[in-house]
Amino acid sequence: MIGRRLWWYCVLALLPALTQRGTAQQAEMFLGAGGGYETGTLRLDISNPPFVQPGNSRTTWPEGHLLLFVPRLAGGLLGCEVHLGWHRERGTIVNYPPATLVLLPGSPDPVMQRISFEQTFDMQTLQADLLATFQLPAGFSIGAGPTLSDQLVMNDRMKENLIEPQDQQFVNPDALPSENNGRTLILYDGDVQDRSHITIGMMASLVYTLRIGDRLAVIPEVHARHEFTDLSPHISWNGFIFGGGLNVALSL
Repeated sequence: MIGRRLWWYCVLALLPALTQRGTAQQAEMFLGAGGGYETGTLRLDISNPPFVQPGNSRTTWPEGHLLLFVPRLAGGLLGCEVHLGWHRERGTIVNYPPATLVLLPGSPDPVMQRISFEQTFDMQTLQADLLATFQLPAGFSIGAGPTLSDQLVMNDRMKENLIEPQDQQFVNPDALPSENNGRTLILYDGDVQDRSHITIGMMASLVYTLRIGDRLAVIPEVHARHEFTDLSPHISWNGFIFGGGLNVALSL
């Protein structure tokens, strides 16, 4: 709720500048919608069991957003770009502990046991980007500014998989949910308890405005985003998130 209020405050704060008329030229405004794809690396940094070392997962997701773009405020070279969008990210991190020797019930000789821990995240994010832009020649603009994300949903599913021996299954004294004929135990399936609902970052973009007639424009865009705050004490975006897409907008 706090994150949504902050986004609306940002948009409302911009309205006077967006509706202001310059002495020499009126500020043109584009209003539309767009979509595209983003890609980033999800990092799990946890040192206590069952994960014994950090893990990374490269993941790609589609995103859609509403667009407000003012290339030139009051006739100058400076403008602004506002996105309000939604996307869903999914990532899986697999960790392989060292193999161990175990003694099976009724067997006099130990056998080699290999297991893996698999953690899958499913997140739904509402995001707002507020960029200051600078007009370049030939219809290009560059922009930079803050980005604010609200993690609406963040589910975590942790599984323990038995790789070897292939003809056995887990002993399950705690009666955990299982799959794969008892060779996979579901250790956790639910909301991430210690997650951060609001994360803050910075974004830079490059856009091109292709006009079609007097009122319509097609605006392709590429961008890079970096999150300064973590999704939780153990989960973060590792490095930059890259993306691109296409907007269709009307000139107002």
